[in-house]
Amino acid sequence: MSRSTAIPAVLDEEMAQLLIDIGEMDRVKSGKVRCQICKTVLEVNAIQLVVPIKNRVDYVCSSHTCLLQFALHDKEGEAT
Repeated sequence: MSRSTAIPAVLDEEMAQLLIDIGEMDRVKSGKVRCQICKTVLEVNAIQLVVPIKNRVDYVCSSHTCLLQFALHDKEGEAT
């Protein structure tokens, strides 16, 4: 996936289906998905952002600190 790939906004209750649709649910269920900021292992209900980067998908948890840090780095044009 390129950084410009569009992923639609989803409601919390739709996150599981999105993960299934993009082929990521097995990674989440097996504990292989971490927040790209704080590195916490994420469960479905803790995923706030799904971030397409080149050939992979990264995630950001629902922590306000992580969301702010992601937003500030993204705004500055830096890779997180």
